[in-house]
Amino acid sequence: MITCPRCGKSNPDGTEFCLYCGYDLKKKADLATDLKKDLNAASKGSRTPETKEVHSKKNRFLIIIGIIVIVAMVLVFLFW
Repeated sequence: MITCPRCGKSNPDGTEFCLYCGYDLKKKADLATDLKKDLNAASKGSRTPETKEVHSKKNRFLIIIGIIVIVAMVLVFLFW
């Protein structure tokens, strides 16, 4: 069994990547450097292009709904 230096979980012998966190078990890089990169990415709120696209579509949808609600309210008050 190979113990992952990142998450501490046991993985079967010959496994190239941790089955739990995806850490490259064959890599000889310093774990502290990897953890710093992970923390920096998390603290900056980094988003993948897919996530940015989803947020963009969600924001656009909310703006359109807001405009429809405002127009409906104006029409109700004008014709009341």
